[in-house]
Amino acid sequence: MASTVSIIIPTLNEAVLLPALLDALRAQTHTPEEIIVADAGSSDDTVEIARRTGCRVVLGGRPAVGRNARRRSGAW
Repeated sequence: MASTVSIIIPTLNEAVLLPALLDALRAQTHTPEEIIVADAGSSDDTVEIARRTGCRVVLGGRPAVGRNARRRSGAW
């Protein structure tokens, strides 16, 4: 049985680093089924980059809040 991989990335103003991270994740042998960006209110282009590259964007917060955002959104 194939496993499913979901990646949750807590972010805050990560527009410079996010594109390289997303490229690296998508270049893995087992690519993620979904990438969720839990954004804590970025004032740069982080959210736009995430959406443009097919990530689901949810409201995040500090890292623990961001990691748990998927559960709160009812996706589990």
